[in-house]
Amino acid sequence: MYNKNSLNKVKYSLKKIALSFIIFSIFSLIIFVSGCDKINFEIFGIKLGKEKSEETITKRFSEIENAVEEDIQTGDDQDINSSQDDNEISEDIFPP
Repeated sequence: MYNKNSLNKVKYSLKKIALSFIIFSIFSLIIFVSGCDKINFEIFGIKLGKEKSEETITKRFSEIENAVEEDIQTGDDQDINSSQDDNEISEDIFPP
């Protein structure tokens, strides 16, 4: 009734579609889980997600406090993003 060759082609294309869908689903799951902060997930030995423990947060805050104290002791109160060239650039664009 049906041509056996065309039936095999249909089966092959369905298998390709199913495999593509499975691969897409796995990558979508990886991207979703790696974007979540509260989920710690592991697939095939690869840890996904971001682990925000209290130790990490307190360590980061102590690094910031130490940097601020160091700036206060050295007298360096200039903002990192500000520079003296900003005024020169604005005067070039908008003359007084």
